[in-house]
Amino acid sequence: MRFGKLSLGVKEERMKRFFAVFAAIVAVMALSAWAAEEIPGSVKALVQQKCAGCHKGNHPPKGLNLEPANIAAILDAPSKEVPTLKIIDTKSPGSSYLLKKVRRQSDIAGSGMPPRKALTAEDLQIIETWVAGLKQSFVPIGFNYRTF
Repeated sequence: MRFGKLSLGVKEERMKRFFAVFAAIVAVMALSAWAAEEIPGSVKALVQQKCAGCHKGNHPPKGLNLEPANIAAILDAPSKEVPTLKIIDTKSPGSSYLLKKVRRQSDIAGSGMPPRKALTAEDLQIIETWVAGLKQSFVPIGFNYRTF
């Protein structure tokens, strides 16, 4: 008979996997929504004014859409120019590729951003403060999708 312990065990295992994947997806969606809400208005305004003029729409440069509604998507996402670096690294903010680009550091690919005129010291401070603050606030402590 096919409905013995073996097939029931397989069904249970599949259900466990399904719920683990489902929980992970819900967690990612919740974190993205939470991260979007947590982005300060000053950061959103700066990015809108200095970055989103070029980095917008369906086909932005390097696939990087920086319209305010999409900023949360770059948290811990790999850079297309230097895939070993994250665009914004919430675990190691100082190594965030976005910071390297706006600081116009020598270890970047391509040119500094924005391309025509560098950010002011005040603008850099807004971005640097926000990125540095992500280390303390982004990752929920003790979250485990397997026990969710």
